[in-house]
Amino acid sequence: MIQGSRRLLLVSMLATLCSAQAQNLPAAFSLTIGTRNPTVRLGSPIQVTITLENVSSGELGLNVVSPAERQFNVIVIDTKGVPLPLTEFGHAVRGDSGAGIGGNGGVGTIRPGWGMKPGEKRKVEILVNNSYEFKTPGQYDIRVEKTDPKSKAVVRSNTLTVTVTP
Repeated sequence: MIQGSRRLLLVSMLATLCSAQAQNLPAAFSLTIGTRNPTVRLGSPIQVTITLENVSSGELGLNVVSPAERQFNVIVIDTKGVPLPLTEFGHAVRGDSGAGIGGNGGVGTIRPGWGMKPGEKRKVEILVNNSYEFKTPGQYDIRVEKTDPKSKAVVRSNTLTVTVTP
């Protein structure tokens, strides 16, 4: 009985050590966002370019997700730090509308697709106001996040400030 308990303790300790090492892995990619139009009129499209770069020493395989908004967690806040409300599409993309594919909640499709060599970059364009309700003029901070599937690290982009005018 004591030997069985020691074996269980040893297996538990090894599992904890392996899990801790996996959590300390660096992310395999970085995220950068930008826009050609940092100032837009209320109601105009707010287009953001997301650049994903393979910063690892090996090939990075990522699924192609459609719509592109579903690949990333897009965060938009106003100058007071209050998140903007989601549109109906934004709720569907995040999977909290009841719509979804494959039981994972968001609308769209997932298929194998991107093999990225070290240092390679891929750009994705999204319209932020498809997912968020920009109801009033002002300045808004936009950021994107994506979880690295291997390291489980949450990778965050730079923050982009967009000004919406009347």
